[in-house]
Amino acid sequence: MENKFEGKLSGQVAFITGGAQGIGGAASTAFAMAGAKIYMVALGKEIIEKKIEELRKEGYTAEGYECDVTDYEGMCRAVEACVKLYGKIDIVYSNAGVVLQRKSILESDPKAWRRTIEINLLGGYYTAKAALPSLLKNPDGGKILFTGTGRGRRGGLNLSDYSCAKAGQWMLVRCLAEELKERHICVNEMIPGPVNTALNQTKDGEVANADLAKTSEVNKEPEELMDLMIFVATQSNTAGPTGQVFALNRREL
Repeated sequence: MENKFEGKLSGQVAFITGGAQGIGGAASTAFAMAGAKIYMVALGKEIIEKKIEELRKEGYTAEGYECDVTDYEGMCRAVEACVKLYGKIDIVYSNAGVVLQRKSILESDPKAWRRTIEINLLGGYYTAKAALPSLLKNPDGGKILFTGTGRGRRGGLNLSDYSCAKAGQWMLVRCLAEELKERHICVNEMIPGPVNTALNQTKDGEVANADLAKTSEVNKEPEELMDLMIFVATQSNTAGPTGQVFALNRREL
């Protein structure tokens, strides 16, 4: 089978959170196919080891580290381990995210609401902050990419915690882009639209994307996002886009 990404990221190192399954897992595979060395951070040793084995069987270079993205010191250790192993970081993909409840604000659990903010917003901040010293030492510059969502742009039902976290993440992207553009580090957000991942699954199956019938949106598989992911990852660090959102939606954000 032809590798359409071959050589596009040769010699680069990609640090990916939530990189063992779902969108992050697809990104680990796509970046590896493009020639990058993969360092994934996720929860669950068995899940990480399974993904590493999968990539290595295909001849790719991959390693992983079990860490909760809300553990800043742990994320610093993960970055340190990656740099010790590979010598540098070129691409940081902050992808780890959760939906812990689908309830109105009135009915929501405050602990779950807080935890959702911590993982989806603080987790992205900790990932970027932990990786920045290494990125800034890279003479070629680098990239930071976040997984966003249209729900961070518009009000909706029963996802206030997730929506608020992702709205904050979009501002984080813009602030980082302004701070880092003169250092040749580009920071962008990708909004995939509805994707068939565990995050979009509920016990009754149809709740997560119940509004799709009213729009032209369609559910995608994680692998269908990778053409855009690789496109953004291969743009120039000195003249490429930064502070931008790249969306695969079929409706207004």
